[in-house]
Amino acid sequence: MLRIKLRFGGSSVPLADAAAALLASGRKHILLSLDGVNSISAKNLGELVATYVAVKNGGGQFKLVNLTPMVRQLMQATNLFAVFQLHDNEANAIKSFLAEAGQTTGNAISQEA
Repeated sequence: MLRIKLRFGGSSVPLADAAAALLASGRKHILLSLDGVNSISAKNLGELVATYVAVKNGGGQFKLVNLTPMVRQLMQATNLFAVFQLHDNEANAIKSFLAEAGQTTGNAISQEA
C-alpha cells in the first residue's frame, strides 16, 4: 500500500492530476480519506466527481473513506452516495478493493485529505 498525504482543496497538486499520475504508474485502486474535512465547496465537490470519472475511465477505482458527519450529509443531499463508494474505515475500504478484484493482495492506495 502506498500512502500519500494530500491536502484536499489546498494542495499545489490538483487531485485529478495526482490520480492521473497514480493511474499512469499502474496504481488502479485509489482511496481518499476525508478525515478532518468539515465542508466541501461546490468547486471541490466538482473536483471529486471529475477525479472519480477520470479514475473510472482509466480502468481504476476511486473510493472515499472517513467522511465527517457534515460531508456525509452533503453527499446524501447531493445524491453522490449513488456515485461514490463510501467507507467508514480504511480497513473495510481496502478489503472492498480486494473483494471486487477477487484477490487476497492488492495495490490499494490511500490518500489522506
